[in-house]
Amino acid sequence: MADSGDSGNDTPPVIIVGGGIIGSSTAYYLAKRGVRSLLLESVGVASGASGKAGGFLARDWCGGGAGGPLAQLAWESFRLHSELESELGQSLDYRRLDTLSLRLRVGGQPRCGRPITGCPDWVTAEVTRACRLGDPNNTAQVHPYKLTTGLVARAAALAGSRVRRARVTGAQVADGRIVSLTVEDVADAAVSTATTASSSTDKTDTAAATTTIDCRSAKIVFAMGPWTSTALGNWLNLAGGSDAVFGHRAHSVVLSAPAGQLSPHALYTEQEGGESPELYPRPDGTIYICGLADDAPLPASTADVVADSNKLRRLAKFAESVSDRLSAD
Repeated sequence: MADSGDSGNDTPPVIIVGGGIIGSSTAYYLAKRGVRSLLLESVGVASGASGKAGGFLARDWCGGGAGGPLAQLAWESFRLHSELESELGQSLDYRRLDTLSLRLRVGGQPRCGRPITGCPDWVTAEVTRACRLGDPNNTAQVHPYKLTTGLVARAAALAGSRVRRARVTGAQVADGRIVSLTVEDVADAAVSTATTASSSTDKTDTAAATTTIDCRSAKIVFAMGPWTSTALGNWLNLAGGSDAVFGHRAHSVVLSAPAGQLSPHALYTEQEGGESPELYPRPDGTIYICGLADDAPLPASTADVVADSNKLRRLAKFAESVSDRLSAD
């Protein structure tokens, strides 16, 4: 096998497998402490759910309430997100917002007359109930793709951390620990900055060279989302138990609206037909709509994820029924 350039003394103290929000956050917070890392990502930074999520943040919706086991972690996460835009030195479309639960009547008449208290004026569907779930003190939003790629770019600037576009295909173990990783560099392989890596999602893979990364002096973080359990099972013969990570396919569409027409209100909807899409207006004049999740089989990688086109159409049609300011055209 050819030398990878990440062997022996050249190997960073930390190797991160996976370029989603967990891997990117790990790289950034290590870099803040002067620790350099190597991030191995086969498709592109934020190429999966981490770049396509809604970006909704809630201070106290996690951990079973104020006294729950994860409550303190959720509060700290909410605080950290509020600081990241200034720390990273770029716009992340972060803002505080109101959050509402709306019950809608499918096929109902457009709202007219006296509006329901608290319901934003851009909701023109028939609303039968509205209640507040959060306010700017405890709910917010961020653009997930900008956040994830921004974290990696800042890690590169702070500590020389880098992204290598490579697919991990195996791990070698000795004396109970991983001593090396087998990787395949994909098209336009080794990249030195997060910026170029994050734009590589659409490139076509070609024949890859197999190399070995010496990990004897490094710590390894596996942050591969729903692929983590499968990969570790294949490489290390670790059977998935109660702590296994599973995939859940959600669908989302992003629609445009006239500038300044959508107030900052995250909407959790409930239709009398049973479906409950969520709507998140963004500062750039777009609105993110998600829902209609399913348990489709996990594909080989983020590059192989295929959405259900019928569900995408249903989400777009639903959005148009909620507001006459939204259009899928």
